[in-house]
Amino acid sequence: MPCSLQLAQRHPYGRACKPVISQRQALRRSACGHQAGRLALDRDQIRQASEATERDHDQRRKGATLEFVTATLDRVGNMRRQGLPELNRAAVEPFTSNPADFSDQRNELTREYLNGYEAFATGVNLGLFDIAVVHALRGSTTIRSWALFEPWIQARRELVDDPALYTELERLADDLRVFARAQG
Repeated sequence: MPCSLQLAQRHPYGRACKPVISQRQALRRSACGHQAGRLALDRDQIRQASEATERDHDQRRKGATLEFVTATLDRVGNMRRQGLPELNRAAVEPFTSNPADFSDQRNELTREYLNGYEAFATGVNLGLFDIAVVHALRGSTTIRSWALFEPWIQARRELVDDPALYTELERLADDLRVFARAQG
């Protein structure tokens, strides 16, 4: 019976000795070697499938980020037509000068603007949106928005007794600053 494994040893004087392993053991070892090879192949295929899935998820997250940013830009454009100022200190300071006046339409627009940013920031902070895409498309605008509206936000936090108000936006602005420094 041909087998790649040595089944018996020959005695130095030509007589057959006791088999080193039985035929059953030889087949079992051969099967185990085949199974080990198959397991290694399966492990590689699983790793490759996992990497492909991760790339697909990353691509989808980037696409979702782009879609959300585009929708946000449309929403902000509508708010600008309603009176939201451009993001510069001279335009924003008078617009946000009275955060305690809850009936002031300017405060309502500011709140609507920041609420949209807060929802977006929450998505980024949870990993639903891609921070690299956000940095490329809206990084400096997000940081500038936080800086310009921070006095209004701090005042509103005190007025409504909510220290967590717009904390996701604050965190995103901080993360984007760190991201920008890391990018060089």
